[in-house]
Amino acid sequence: EGGHHVPFLLRWPGVTKPGTVSAALVSQVDLMATLAAAVEHELPADVAADSHDLFPWLTGQVAEPPRTVLVHNTNPNQYAIRQGRWLLVDGATGVMEPKRRSAPAAWEAKHAYPPEDGQAVELYDLEQDVGQRHNLAADHPQKVVELRDLLTRTRGAERSAPAAVGRATPADAAGVVKVYIMMGQSNMVGFGAVGPEETPGTLAHVVKKEGKFRHVLDADGDWRVRDDVWCVQVTAGARKGWLEPGFGARPQFIGPEFGFGHVMGDVHGDPVLLIKASQGNRSLGWDILPPGSERYTVEGRTYAGYGDTPESWVEGQPKKAVDWYAGKQYDDFVRDTHRVLDNLGEYFPAAQGRRPEIAGFVWWQGHKDQNPVHAARYEQNLVRLIKELRKEFEAPDAPFVLATIAFGGEALAGPGLQVAEAQLAVSGETGNHPEFAGSVKAIDARPFWRDPAVSPAPRQGHHYHHNAETYLSVGDALGHAMAELIRGGERCE
Repeated sequence: EGGHHVPFLLRWPGVTKPGTVSAALVSQVDLMATLAAAVEHELPADVAADSHDLFPWLTGQVAEPPRTVLVHNTNPNQYAIRQGRWLLVDGATGVMEPKRRSAPAAWEAKHAYPPEDGQAVELYDLEQDVGQRHNLAADHPQKVVELRDLLTRTRGAERSAPAAVGRATPADAAGVVKVYIMMGQSNMVGFGAVGPEETPGTLAHVVKKEGKFRHVLDADGDWRVRDDVWCVQVTAGARKGWLEPGFGARPQFIGPEFGFGHVMGDVHGDPVLLIKASQGNRSLGWDILPPGSERYTVEGRTYAGYGDTPESWVEGQPKKAVDWYAGKQYDDFVRDTHRVLDNLGEYFPAAQGRRPEIAGFVWWQGHKDQNPVHAARYEQNLVRLIKELRKEFEAPDAPFVLATIAFGGEALAGPGLQVAEAQLAVSGETGNHPEFAGSVKAIDARPFWRDPAVSPAPRQGHHYHHNAETYLSVGDALGHAMAELIRGGERCE
């Protein structure tokens, strides 16, 4: 995009190779950050908000160009957005003259443009139709929704380019991006309702009506888009982007990543990556059973060790055939997380050329282990899980934080209470597991339970009645626990 579908021609002796052709997406606005990098001038943080530094790519320090999205604007309050092969004009026409509904008829006839089709927006596949003659909006409504959402988020962000726009040296390109791996079952997936504002317990009501957690809003009172925290969903969900509401089970929900990410964004100076590998209806005692877990017997019944199937059986009797095995979900979480780490630039374009470094683990799970057998073994399973995850991701000292289950708050009883107590027991300060001192911390989530009467789904007996304050509070507490471990025990307020 040297102009509007105009080739960007660059001659830079000693930097570019003559005759090279690239399909990379660039813009004229990228010149400012690129030239600043070339002369080793560090631009102020409040300028060049949309200018991407191409210098590392042009000099071969990174393999992929930094820009993945470009917003076009010609007429007042009318925008278009390009991502990959797709271009969305968020309006009935992209004609430059604001008082005209269409271009001059003679011009359209000369260039074989069809008449206006009356659709509210225009969507074009530039790989097949660079001339923008065939509006595909009606054929791809989901793509229209995705691009309009991306346009809104991009325009709402303080900047669309990374804040650091000085020259990138080879050492910078070989730097690291800190990664937090978040695992669990459906409450880690996230079911805290974002809206509507009038409904008690929604994020909008808690923040905008009750005035709590105001730091998640920007100066205009809209949801703050963190340009220093990138979130990637795997296993359950596939969304990736800068942190904002909507990284829960569906776009209308949040999970603990929202509160946790806001804290981590404030703790670290550089952008961090959250990988959410989570799935609903999964137990630690069966689905997420970590490697090395052995079989055991309770009242004459044998229970599966890692890799065994089915979940349990009586020796000498036929086993029930199931298409699953102990630890299958653990293996899936690990596989999906490695896929992100091994293809970092694909999932986190701003981190292209950098090396992922596991900065910590976050765990919130336990609902499906509320039975006498699994609850009795929860602590030892959790200890093994912590050790196996650290081993798998070659992060033996990475801090690990977790939250207890909190169903019913202080009224939690029976196997559920046993699970919560097991979760608290692994916390390093208890001394139960000396090897975890200063590196594992559990937070009691029961104080964050909210009554169904002040929740969006009062008749739903799970997912904390979709109460966003619960999810936000748990995430915030996990973030502060992680910050405390990072800072060697110093509390983060």
